[in-house]
Amino acid sequence: MMVGMEGKNNMTHVRRRTIVLLVVSMPISVLIAFLCSKLIMRPITPHVGDGQFQNISWRFPWGTVGIPITGYSITFERFDLAKGYTASYTLEKVPDIGKCLEVYLCVVDSRRTLRDESTRRSLQAEIQFDVFDEHGRLVCHVKKPIAQMDWADPQGGTDCYGLYSLGQSQFFSRKDMKYTLHVRYSPDPQLSGFRGFVFVRCGGFA
Repeated sequence: MMVGMEGKNNMTHVRRRTIVLLVVSMPISVLIAFLCSKLIMRPITPHVGDGQFQNISWRFPWGTVGIPITGYSITFERFDLAKGYTASYTLEKVPDIGKCLEVYLCVVDSRRTLRDESTRRSLQAEIQFDVFDEHGRLVCHVKKPIAQMDWADPQGGTDCYGLYSLGQSQFFSRKDMKYTLHVRYSPDPQLSGFRGFVFVRCGGFA
């Protein structure tokens, strides 16, 4: 009779241990699955249309090891900043990675001639960006003298400044939508010898 009671007690103890293990392991399993999902570097399919696509994803904080920081960029043709420039670019199937796109005018300045703030303020050139979706809706508009824009250094390359207008140069895209980016640049003779290009970036920031 005593043996039977001991057997029942052992079975009850085993059941309790099993329940405790399940209760403890379930949240741990969920946490592990969550961390694994965050550590997976998801592929980014290039857009269709104009410009050169580049996947700029990396891992924080060591570049190749750490938390995935997804991002990509689209670089368009270079042009002479001492001459007027007008262009229209089409973008389709733009990757949606949950971050906004940012439109820049990049200025190539390997000698850092334009590093000085007073030099920038004297520039008379003006840039205009207009981005329309396939329904004709304006989703991004910038029209400013470059002297009044924000200058990111570097952006678009190690020898480039990226000019943007905070709160105006950004827009969110949809992968099923087609976009047209219109560019109009008014020149400045002071920028003779300098070249620039339109640069679109999405993510890639820690």
